[in-house]
Amino acid sequence: MLEDQGFEVVNGGSVDSEVDSGLVAYSSPGSGTNWGAGDEVVIYVSTGRDPDRNRGGRGNRGNNGNNGRGGRG
Repeated sequence: MLEDQGFEVVNGGSVDSEVDSGLVAYSSPGSGTNWGAGDEVVIYVSTGRDPDRNRGGRGNRGNNGNNGRGGRG
């Protein structure tokens, strides 16, 4: 979908996230960023392991704290 819009998509690897396994946890640049055709978008895929349970803290909430929700894609 992003490639159809002219973006270069790069796999940023897997990250622990409360987002279900296999879904996009977050991207870089994050939502709200002005993107243009030919720009690089790095996609980080969730492992499904919630970092909050592993550390007892807030964990990594992804780019801009949005866990990939509400962003382009």
